[in-house]
Amino acid sequence: MRKFILFIFVSNLLSFSAVYVFEFTSGDLNILFVSDYAFYSMLLLIGLGTVFSFSGHKVGYSDSSNVAGVVASSLIENNSPKTTTISKLESTNLGHRFFIASLLPLAFCFFA
Repeated sequence: MRKFILFIFVSNLLSFSAVYVFEFTSGDLNILFVSDYAFYSMLLLIGLGTVFSFSGHKVGYSDSSNVAGVVASSLIENNSPKTTTISKLESTNLGHRFFIASLLPLAFCFFA
């Protein structure tokens, strides 16, 4: 639980810093309020969560008696055995963490 809270704190700090540096160097975001920083930080975290959430899909077919399914499954490029993989998500834990971390700037946007 401690690592998770530390992850939320560090990811929010880094995303806020990235938004601040981008605004300071380019001025493209036209930020006037602190809640604007929180909003763009939230968008950055949601974007990272989306990328990491959908990057770990493996799909295969588990019934080895169905020859057509196994052949169709062999067309999908994955390294796991075709007898055990149906639809497996890998590395989506990081994506979920980014989504949960984006709730903190969202709450700041509502209450600030």
